[in-house]
Formats: sequence, C-alpha cells, structure tokens
Amino acid sequence: MLCYTTTHRTLLKGDAVVTIRSMTADDMPAMRRLNDEIDAGIELANAQRTPGNENVPGGPWSEDDLLREHFQRYQAAGNITLLAQDAGGKLVGWADLWATVEPAPFGASLAVQCCEYLWEYHYFGLETILLQEAEKVAVGAGLPALDIGTNTANGMYQDLRRFGMRVFYESDRVMCQCNLLKSEKLPAVLLISPAEFNFTGLLRINHWAPTDFDFTHEPGRPLAHEFSVDGNLVIADFWRLWEPGQQVPINCELFAPPRALHSSALMTKILNATAKIAASLGAEELGLPYPSALPLDDAPVWMGQREFEWAWLRKRI
Repeated sequence: MLCYTTTHRTLLKGDAVVTIRSMTADDMPAMRRLNDEIDAGIELANAQRTPGNENVPGGPWSEDDLLREHFQRYQAAGNITLLAQDAGGKLVGWADLWATVEPAPFGASLAVQCCEYLWEYHYFGLETILLQEAEKVAVGAGLPALDIGTNTANGMYQDLRRFGMRVFYESDRVMCQCNLLKSEKLPAVLLISPAEFNFTGLLRINHWAPTDFDFTHEPGRPLAHEFSVDGNLVIADFWRLWEPGQQVPINCELFAPPRALHSSALMTKILNATAKIAASLGAEELGLPYPSALPLDDAPVWMGQREFEWAWLRKRI
C-alpha cells in the first residue's frame, strides 16, 4: 500500500506555496471541477505540443461515475492520487500513482499514470514538484524506479530530463490493412471478459500503462480475444466506438510475453493474427502497437504506415 504525508511546497518559480496531499472520496466534486477547468484550456495547451502529442479531453476524471470507479480501483489496489491545492484550498493539479511489478525489461516501478494541472501552473514547476513527491512515495514503497509516459506527462520534455527522467522504452503504431486479410484463416481464439484477464507474464506492447492497470472496466468495451502465436499467449483487447450496437474495432491494445519485444518475426506474426481477427469484426484497417526498436523486415505484415507513438521515461531511484 502506498503512503503519503501531507506537505507544503514553494513553487520552483515564484514564492507561492502549494499543499500536496493524498486524495480522498470527499475530493471528487473538486476533482471534477478541476478537470473541467483543465479541459477548457486544452486548445491553448495543445498549441504548445508537437503534432500527434496533443491532449484529448476525456478519461475517468471527466464524468462523476467514472471518477468514482477510478478512485475506488486505486483505493482497492493500495494506490493513491496526489493532489496539489493553492493557499486558498483550491485544487490546481494531481498525479495518479500506481505501483507495479512487471516482467523484465520493465520490472518494478511506481508509474505516474496521469499528471494534470492548470495551464497557468505550467511555468512554475508544479509537475516537477508532483514528481519529486511521487519519488518520495516510491522510496517509501521500496520501488526502484519512477516512470512517466510522454502520453501521461503534461509538461515539457526538457523539464522531465532535468528531473532525471530518461527514455527506457518507445513504441510505434503500425496501420494494418485488415481488409486484405478477410479471406485468411483465423487463429483459434477464446473470448474473455475483463474479469477473466490474466496478465501474468505478459506486457502491454505500447506500455502506455503497466499491464496491471487497464481500462477494460469502462463502458462500451467488447470482449477481448485470447490466442496463441508460435506457442506464445497473446491478448488482443479491441476498442470500439461507444455507441449502441457498434462492433467494429477502432483501436487495439496488445499484451504478449517479453520475448515479443525482441523479435520482429514474432511481433509481425502477432500483428497479422490480430489484423485477421479485426477483419472478421468488420475493420478495414487498424492501428496496432509495435516496439520502436524492431524492424519490420523479418516477416510479412499488411502495413499502410508506421509512425512513432510515444515513449516511457524512467528515473532510477
């Protein structure tokens, strides 16, 4: 279980003081107001980000029921959310902290699943303060590393580097042309519900969150598909549009053994198998995650394009 003691910090720029503390159930209305305020300024924030790395409003903080379930999942798993509030008691930012132990090469770490704060605090070092306090939580929990993704951070990459974060894993997105595989034989698949997910020994290929932190509890999600490629268990968790009766996948998360991160032959077979399943569900094309370090030359894959998706950064403690 993660623990944190309330502390008061002076912003890195200026002399304003913020209070950092753990979130409680009583904070949910204020969290919703803060999220709405952050979303209102998202266009201004996106103007400062590189193409493809823009923030999109949404997530479990955007609706009352989703936030309640999000908070309860964190609490039940012994994880915490750090809140930052100004001298007047107003919430101005937060960082979700999730402890995890995964197979190598990811290993044990404290992952910052989301770090958000008001736009006017971008220039006063609030993200660094939240990360400094998160590092204290990691030390207290005996975890050897602090992680954050370029998709979950909110500030500038330069600030993350100055804090000591370094890239340790990157993933790309490959567009697979599913329509070209409609006549291909499907792999033997087993449909599994979120309650049946077992990530033991598996890694999320794009690692946008550790494998024990997933969003399969959210509404509108179809059943996932479990199958085998060359004796390797794979879970393809398809996302669809949140509309009644919508079955066509628009996205997919892949979970596979660590050896897949080092074998382009195995990874491309996994992509092809997943694209065949997506084709059977009506998808014309589908973006699939792929380790950035791997080439795509060792085995055939029906690919339209490949582009960098995001990176995960780590500070070793």
